[in-house]
Amino acid sequence: MSPNTTNKQETIAAVQQQFEEDAKQVASVSQSTLLRLLSHNKDTEYGKKYGFTDITNIKQFKEIYPITKY
Repeated sequence: MSPNTTNKQETIAAVQQQFEEDAKQVASVSQSTLLRLLSHNKDTEYGKKYGFTDITNIKQFKEIYPITKY
């Protein structure tokens, strides 16, 4: 097996392992992803309008943020 093939297989294995770990904790991964996105956008006009800085969990987000249609 070439070194390049070995590196690809190791990368694939690492990605698969991370996916499987994340799949076991969907709620916490979803919440941390949401909070990261809100933090990143907190200083935008939209983020200020909906108080992204004050949102600390998914429940608050659902209560504060309106359903949006594109």
